[in-house]
Amino acid sequence: MFNDSGAETRRTVLRSIGGALGVASLAGSASAVTTDGVSSGQCVYADGSNGAALVFSECGGTEEDLVGKVQNYEKGRVDKVCQTLDGTVWAYVIWNDASPSGWVVEEQLTACVTT
Repeated sequence: MFNDSGAETRRTVLRSIGGALGVASLAGSASAVTTDGVSSGQCVYADGSNGAALVFSECGGTEEDLVGKVQNYEKGRVDKVCQTLDGTVWAYVIWNDASPSGWVVEEQLTACVTT
């Protein structure tokens, strides 16, 4: 079921499933909640420390893979998630009204608040 040559690892897939189940169980709650990690399908905002989130063409991207920046507070949706060998979590974000879409390190994203 899990292919080591693919971008997603077993841990990433299980984390995505667990995150989705956690969000589903909170759907009826009246209180505002956020998640600790990103998961596929999740709403996020750009939240980079220098006023913009850096967007890369590859998960775990380097300077050569940088394709652009998205200004803070732009809203998007996580398409897929990966985790690099050093444990860093990345999300492929498709932005609602900004571009380019691509891979953003989790620390430069803030989950949308669900009520």
